[in-house]
Amino acid sequence: MPRQIVHIGLKKTGTTWLQDILLKASADGLIGAMPFENWRAFRTAHPWKNAGPDDFDALAELLAPFKDKPAILSWELMHHYDWQSLDEAIARALPEAIILVTTRGPESFLQSNYNNAVINGFSGQTNTFSRQFQKSLLKTHDFCRMAEEFERHSNDGRLVFLPFEMLADKPRKYLKCISDLVGIDLSAYFARRSLNASPPADLLDLLKKVSAKLDDEQSGLLDTREWYLFKYMAMHAAGYAEELQDYFRRNAAADGIELDNTLPTVSDDMKARLADRMSILSDLKVFNEYRSLYYLLEGETTQAVTS
Repeated sequence: MPRQIVHIGLKKTGTTWLQDILLKASADGLIGAMPFENWRAFRTAHPWKNAGPDDFDALAELLAPFKDKPAILSWELMHHYDWQSLDEAIARALPEAIILVTTRGPESFLQSNYNNAVINGFSGQTNTFSRQFQKSLLKTHDFCRMAEEFERHSNDGRLVFLPFEMLADKPRKYLKCISDLVGIDLSAYFARRSLNASPPADLLDLLKKVSAKLDDEQSGLLDTREWYLFKYMAMHAAGYAEELQDYFRRNAAADGIELDNTLPTVSDDMKARLADRMSILSDLKVFNEYRSLYYLLEGETTQAVTS
């Protein structure tokens, strides 16, 4: 039976790919979806920092019109709000809704956020970014506590985890999982375009060097939308072109430009702490192929994606 799904993130887990599909299906009247402009307006009026009862009442009002129709309401920043209050607001507006959390292995998640930070002007040391960002992983990837918070108002099965790695490896299977959850076949809207490719690490380092120089000499340029879009296009275009990467590296070396091609990594100590917080994923069959990326112990799993 068709039902509602509230997709709360995480960011950097193929959310734009999914939202593009949902908006096309919504335009055809097949499924309900929230326009991005509505989410942006909500975020402006009700920021997650210090959000209180009035803010969650507003969220419930925003979701309520979808109660009697099949819908996937996707906003990757929703998980930043207090989980217990978010759960209560969703349960009040959509009592039968499934909460969908799309996950990503901590190290890949760290590196993707590093890419994004460089696009936005970060020019510091890679290891500095790694140390600072790893602390946030203890919250974003605390899936055990997330499950406790989001199953207060319903039976087990209300919260569903789905790995980004499946989207990267088997996008049609990933979309079928979502179709099965909502009870509507979305395969006709399958997006043939690939996910954004990660740029080579040495290009990231070059962008950091350029940003640092511009910050000293023409800081205003860093704040322009044109500069942001140029960096975004250059980074992802380079991610798709291996021959371009080789050409770039040869010329950088010939010009005497020393580039650091290291990416941020998760420390062994942090891996152990995160493994405990992500252990709930061990029982989900859909994570079988990606266990090592989530620091999960080897073993048999029995549960399905919706359990």
